[in-house]
Amino acid sequence: MTRWLPLAPFPPLSWWRLAWQDGDVKVDLAEGYRKQTLRNRLLLTDAKGQMDISLPIDHAHRRRHEGLSMSDMRFSKHIPTRQIMRAIQTAYGRAPYFEHVMPELETIMAEHGPGSEGATLGRFSRATLVMLMDWSNRTPPKTLASLLDQSPTTEDIRSNDEQDVLSPDLWDWPRYGQPFEDRNGFSAGRSSLDALFCVGPSWAEFLPQRRQA
Repeated sequence: MTRWLPLAPFPPLSWWRLAWQDGDVKVDLAEGYRKQTLRNRLLLTDAKGQMDISLPIDHAHRRRHEGLSMSDMRFSKHIPTRQIMRAIQTAYGRAPYFEHVMPELETIMAEHGPGSEGATLGRFSRATLVMLMDWSNRTPPKTLASLLDQSPTTEDIRSNDEQDVLSPDLWDWPRYGQPFEDRNGFSAGRSSLDALFCVGPSWAEFLPQRRQA
């Protein structure tokens, strides 16, 4: 049976566990728009606990193009990129790898994020996956290797919801030190960007295990 993973920016570490597992795993590039999901959200942490940053979607463009896939969804400019980056800097400014990760993140945001010309959620998400693999010593999962070489859209991919599989409650999460863990405790199931800021090249060593039923 094929397992379908959503295309998402800096997906949680459970996404990567599934991507590296044996079997037929594919990324769903033809999936339609879904509100309130990780498809356009960065699940992070800050001084108050969990912090979710939503990447702004151009809903006017979406309505004009019925059936538009998530990967072709355009960004809106109503939330300035500098506002997003300022929130990330405030949250992770004291993280061990902040000074190394932040310049690359700024480049991705400038080239593919909200506000850049012709930017789409698909291109941005793919750029974040490349960045994570560049920060890992592991061989990319087969599904990702093929994804990064192909067009953002494809004819042979169908949709299948993986939200339940990616739910934090279904996994046992290895702990790594987060900037405000002493205040809020460890927050599991966050974006892989959270792990990248905290442990750098070791992020792939903290993949969770699926809980036994």
